[in-house]
Amino acid sequence: MSSNPRIAPPYGENTDFVLISSDGMKFEVHSHMLKAASSVLRDMLETCQKSDAEKEAKLELSDKQIESSSIIALFLKIIYGKDLKKPSLLDFHKLQQYDHLNQLIMKYDASYALQHIKTCFRLWFMQEGVHADHYFLYACTLDDLELAKMVISSGPFTAIWLGEPANKVRVTHPTNNLSERNIMDIGGWDISRFNRVPDDYKFAFFRAEREASRKGGGRRQGGGGGKIDYEDMGRRFHSTMLLLRNLSPQ
Repeated sequence: MSSNPRIAPPYGENTDFVLISSDGMKFEVHSHMLKAASSVLRDMLETCQKSDAEKEAKLELSDKQIESSSIIALFLKIIYGKDLKKPSLLDFHKLQQYDHLNQLIMKYDASYALQHIKTCFRLWFMQEGVHADHYFLYACTLDDLELAKMVISSGPFTAIWLGEPANKVRVTHPTNNLSERNIMDIGGWDISRFNRVPDDYKFAFFRAEREASRKGGGRRQGGGGGKIDYEDMGRRFHSTMLLLRNLSPQ
Protein backbone atom coordinates (compact mmCIF):
# COMPACT_ATOMS: atom_id res chain seq x y z
CA MET A 1 0.00 0.00 0.00
CA SER A 2 1.25 3.49 -0.84
CA SER A 3 2.62 5.56 2.03
CA ASN A 4 0.81 8.59 0.57
CA PRO A 5 -2.62 8.71 2.28
CA ARG A 6 -4.13 10.52 -0.72
CA ILE A 7 -3.26 7.81 -3.22
CA ALA A 8 -5.22 4.56 -3.12
CA PRO A 9 -3.47 1.27 -3.94
CA PRO A 10 -3.37 0.86 -7.75
CA TYR A 11 -5.99 -1.36 -9.32
CA GLY A 12 -3.65 -3.85 -10.94
CA GLU A 13 -0.71 -3.33 -13.28
CA ASN A 14 -0.40 -1.05 -16.28
CA THR A 15 -2.94 1.49 -15.08
CA ASP A 16 -3.36 4.42 -17.47
CA PHE A 17 -5.82 6.75 -15.80
CA VAL A 18 -6.23 8.64 -12.51
CA LEU A 19 -9.69 9.15 -11.06
CA ILE A 20 -9.64 11.84 -8.36
CA SER A 21 -12.47 11.83 -5.82
CA SER A 22 -14.09 15.02 -4.55
CA ASP A 23 -12.04 14.80 -1.34
CA GLY A 24 -8.74 14.49 -3.23
CA MET A 25 -8.05 10.74 -3.19
CA LYS A 26 -6.31 9.52 -6.35
CA PHE A 27 -7.35 6.15 -7.79
CA GLU A 28 -4.99 4.65 -10.40
CA VAL A 29 -7.24 2.63 -12.70
CA HIS A 30 -7.62 1.35 -16.24
CA SER A 31 -9.51 3.62 -18.61
CA HIS A 32 -11.05 0.70 -20.48
CA MET A 33 -12.65 -0.53 -17.23
CA LEU A 34 -14.28 2.85 -16.62
CA LYS A 35 -15.46 3.10 -20.22
CA ALA A 36 -16.96 -0.38 -20.11
CA ALA A 37 -18.67 0.34 -16.79
CA SER A 38 -20.38 3.62 -17.65
CA SER A 39 -21.57 5.28 -20.84
CA VAL A 40 -21.31 8.67 -19.14
CA LEU A 41 -17.74 8.07 -17.97
CA ARG A 42 -16.86 6.80 -21.44
CA ASP A 43 -17.87 10.14 -22.94
CA MET A 44 -16.12 12.09 -20.18
CA LEU A 45 -12.89 10.15 -20.61
CA GLU A 46 -12.83 10.96 -24.31
CA THR A 47 -12.26 14.60 -23.37
CA CYS A 48 -9.50 13.90 -20.84
CA GLN A 49 -6.02 14.60 -22.14
CA LYS A 50 -2.77 14.10 -20.26
CA SER A 51 -0.26 16.93 -20.19
CA ASP A 52 3.40 16.57 -21.14
CA ALA A 53 4.28 16.50 -17.43
CA GLU A 54 1.85 13.70 -16.62
CA LYS A 55 2.16 9.98 -17.28
CA GLU A 56 -1.60 9.38 -17.05
CA ALA A 57 -4.75 11.30 -17.97
CA LYS A 58 -6.98 12.22 -15.05
CA LEU A 59 -10.53 13.15 -14.16
CA GLU A 60 -11.38 15.20 -11.08
CA LEU A 61 -14.82 14.67 -9.53
CA SER A 62 -16.61 17.36 -7.55
CA ASP A 63 -19.75 16.11 -5.81
CA LYS A 64 -18.88 16.13 -2.10
CA GLN A 65 -21.54 13.58 -1.23
CA ILE A 66 -21.69 10.89 -3.89
CA GLU A 67 -18.20 11.26 -5.41
CA SER A 68 -16.15 11.09 -2.20
CA SER A 69 -13.33 8.55 -1.88
CA SER A 70 -15.37 6.04 0.15
CA ILE A 71 -18.10 5.95 -2.51
CA ILE A 72 -15.69 5.81 -5.45
CA ALA A 73 -13.92 2.89 -3.73
CA LEU A 74 -17.21 0.99 -3.51
CA PHE A 75 -17.95 1.69 -7.17
CA LEU A 76 -14.51 0.46 -8.22
CA LYS A 77 -14.98 -2.68 -6.14
CA ILE A 78 -17.97 -3.54 -8.29
CA ILE A 79 -16.37 -2.93 -11.67
CA TYR A 80 -13.16 -4.74 -10.63
CA GLY A 81 -15.09 -7.76 -9.35
CA LYS A 82 -14.45 -7.34 -5.62
CA ASP A 83 -16.97 -8.36 -2.96
CA LEU A 84 -19.15 -5.76 -1.27
CA LYS A 85 -19.73 -5.98 2.47
CA LYS A 86 -23.27 -6.46 3.76
CA PRO A 87 -24.22 -3.75 6.30
CA SER A 88 -24.37 -5.03 9.86
CA LEU A 89 -27.43 -4.44 12.01
CA LEU A 90 -26.20 -1.15 13.50
CA ASP A 91 -23.92 0.03 10.69
CA PHE A 92 -25.96 3.05 9.63
CA HIS A 93 -22.85 4.65 8.11
CA LYS A 94 -22.55 1.78 5.63
CA LEU A 95 -26.27 2.01 4.86
CA GLN A 96 -25.80 5.69 3.99
CA GLN A 97 -22.76 4.89 1.87
CA TYR A 98 -24.80 2.45 -0.21
CA ASP A 99 -27.47 5.12 -0.61
CA HIS A 100 -24.83 7.46 -2.03
CA LEU A 101 -23.41 4.65 -4.19
CA ASN A 102 -26.85 4.09 -5.70
CA GLN A 103 -27.05 7.75 -6.66
CA LEU A 104 -23.58 7.57 -8.22
CA ILE A 105 -24.52 4.49 -10.25
CA MET A 106 -27.64 6.19 -11.59
CA LYS A 107 -25.79 9.45 -12.33
CA TYR A 108 -23.21 7.64 -14.46
CA ASP A 109 -25.60 5.18 -16.12
CA ALA A 110 -23.47 2.27 -14.95
CA SER A 111 -25.54 -0.70 -16.13
CA TYR A 112 -23.34 -3.53 -14.83
CA ALA A 113 -22.96 -1.90 -11.42
CA LEU A 114 -26.72 -1.35 -11.35
CA GLN A 115 -27.52 -5.02 -11.88
CA HIS A 116 -24.81 -6.07 -9.42
CA ILE A 117 -26.01 -3.83 -6.60
CA LYS A 118 -29.64 -4.87 -7.19
CA THR A 119 -28.62 -8.51 -6.78
CA CYS A 120 -26.68 -7.72 -3.60
CA PHE A 121 -29.56 -5.81 -2.03
CA ARG A 122 -32.12 -8.52 -2.80
CA LEU A 123 -29.85 -11.21 -1.37
CA TRP A 124 -28.95 -9.22 1.75
CA PHE A 125 -32.54 -8.30 2.53
CA MET A 126 -33.67 -11.87 1.93
CA GLN A 127 -31.05 -13.05 4.44
CA GLU A 128 -31.61 -10.46 7.17
CA GLY A 129 -34.97 -8.75 6.61
CA VAL A 130 -33.90 -5.64 8.56
CA HIS A 131 -33.62 -1.94 7.65
CA ALA A 132 -36.73 -2.19 5.48
CA ASP A 133 -36.97 1.59 5.12
CA HIS A 134 -33.42 1.83 3.76
CA TYR A 135 -33.93 -1.00 1.29
CA PHE A 136 -37.23 0.47 0.10
CA LEU A 137 -35.49 3.78 -0.56
CA TYR A 138 -32.75 1.87 -2.39
CA ALA A 139 -35.46 0.31 -4.55
CA CYS A 140 -36.89 3.75 -5.30
CA THR A 141 -33.50 5.14 -6.31
CA LEU A 142 -32.64 2.16 -8.51
CA ASP A 143 -36.22 1.67 -9.76
CA ASP A 144 -36.16 -1.95 -8.59
CA LEU A 145 -39.78 -3.11 -8.38
CA GLU A 146 -38.81 -6.60 -7.24
CA LEU A 147 -36.84 -5.29 -4.27
CA ALA A 148 -39.65 -2.89 -3.35
CA LYS A 149 -42.17 -5.74 -3.47
CA MET A 150 -39.88 -7.94 -1.37
CA VAL A 151 -39.51 -5.23 1.29
CA ILE A 152 -43.23 -4.48 1.51
CA SER A 153 -44.12 -8.17 1.67
CA SER A 154 -41.79 -8.69 4.63
CA GLY A 155 -44.08 -6.85 7.09
CA PRO A 156 -45.34 -6.39 9.74
CA PHE A 157 -42.74 -3.79 10.70
CA THR A 158 -42.17 -3.61 14.44
CA ALA A 159 -39.39 -1.00 14.43
CA ILE A 160 -40.77 2.48 15.12
CA TRP A 161 -39.47 6.04 15.11
CA LEU A 162 -38.68 7.36 18.56
CA GLY A 163 -39.50 10.87 19.74
CA GLU A 164 -42.11 12.99 21.48
CA PRO A 165 -45.55 11.30 21.34
CA ALA A 166 -47.92 12.92 18.84
CA ASN A 167 -50.42 13.87 21.55
CA LYS A 168 -47.73 15.96 23.26
CA VAL A 169 -46.77 18.13 20.28
CA ARG A 170 -48.89 20.62 18.39
CA VAL A 171 -47.53 19.77 14.94
CA THR A 172 -44.55 17.56 14.11
CA HIS A 173 -42.08 19.56 12.05
CA PRO A 174 -41.84 18.29 8.43
CA THR A 175 -38.10 17.74 8.86
CA ASN A 176 -38.77 15.10 11.54
CA ASN A 177 -40.15 11.58 11.31
CA LEU A 178 -43.50 11.01 13.00
CA SER A 179 -42.77 9.37 16.35
CA GLU A 180 -44.31 6.02 17.25
CA ARG A 181 -44.95 5.19 13.58
CA ASN A 182 -43.35 2.12 12.03
CA ILE A 183 -40.37 2.68 9.76
CA MET A 184 -42.30 1.66 6.62
CA ASP A 185 -45.10 4.17 7.19
CA ILE A 186 -43.67 6.39 4.46
CA GLY A 187 -46.27 9.07 5.17
CA GLY A 188 -44.51 9.46 8.52
CA TRP A 189 -41.07 10.00 6.99
CA ASP A 190 -39.37 13.39 7.15
CA ILE A 191 -39.98 15.56 4.09
CA SER A 192 -36.52 15.24 2.53
CA ARG A 193 -36.74 11.45 2.56
CA PHE A 194 -40.38 11.35 1.47
CA ASN A 195 -39.59 13.58 -1.52
CA ARG A 196 -37.09 11.00 -2.76
CA VAL A 197 -39.87 8.45 -3.29
CA PRO A 198 -41.11 8.82 -6.90
CA ASP A 199 -44.77 9.73 -7.31
CA ASP A 200 -45.71 6.42 -8.93
CA TYR A 201 -44.14 4.52 -6.01
CA LYS A 202 -46.08 6.67 -3.54
CA PHE A 203 -49.35 6.13 -5.38
CA ALA A 204 -48.85 2.37 -5.68
CA PHE A 205 -47.75 2.08 -2.04
CA PHE A 206 -50.71 3.94 -0.56
CA ARG A 207 -53.20 2.29 -2.95
CA ALA A 208 -51.90 -1.19 -2.10
CA GLU A 209 -51.88 -0.38 1.62
CA ARG A 210 -55.53 0.62 1.56
CA GLU A 211 -56.62 -2.34 -0.54
CA ALA A 212 -54.72 -4.78 1.67
CA SER A 213 -56.23 -3.16 4.79
CA ARG A 214 -59.77 -3.33 3.40
CA LYS A 215 -59.31 -6.99 2.56
CA GLY A 216 -58.89 -7.72 6.29
CA GLY A 217 -57.70 -10.86 8.00
CA GLY A 218 -54.05 -9.93 7.61
CA ARG A 219 -51.27 -9.41 10.08
CA ARG A 220 -51.38 -6.46 12.44
CA GLN A 221 -49.09 -3.64 11.46
CA GLY A 222 -46.21 -2.89 13.84
CA GLY A 223 -46.28 0.55 15.42
CA GLY A 224 -50.01 1.04 15.09
CA GLY A 225 -52.55 0.87 12.29
CA GLY A 226 -55.11 -1.67 11.16
CA LYS A 227 -54.75 -5.22 9.95
CA ILE A 228 -52.71 -5.48 6.78
CA ASP A 229 -51.82 -8.57 4.80
CA TYR A 230 -48.34 -7.47 3.77
CA GLU A 231 -47.78 -10.23 1.24
CA ASP A 232 -50.98 -9.13 -0.46
CA MET A 233 -49.89 -5.51 -0.20
CA GLY A 234 -46.59 -6.35 -1.89
CA ARG A 235 -48.38 -8.11 -4.74
CA ARG A 236 -50.83 -5.24 -5.16
CA PHE A 237 -48.02 -2.68 -5.12
CA HIS A 238 -46.15 -4.56 -7.84
CA SER A 239 -49.27 -5.01 -9.99
CA THR A 240 -50.21 -1.34 -9.66
CA MET A 241 -46.71 -0.26 -10.69
CA LEU A 242 -46.89 -2.44 -13.79
CA LEU A 243 -50.32 -1.04 -14.68
CA LEU A 244 -49.02 2.50 -14.26
CA ARG A 245 -46.31 1.61 -16.77
CA ASN A 246 -48.77 -0.06 -19.14
CA LEU A 247 -47.35 -3.51 -18.50
CA SER A 248 -49.32 -6.63 -17.72
CA PRO A 249 -49.05 -7.90 -14.11
CA GLN A 250 -48.01 -11.53 -13.80
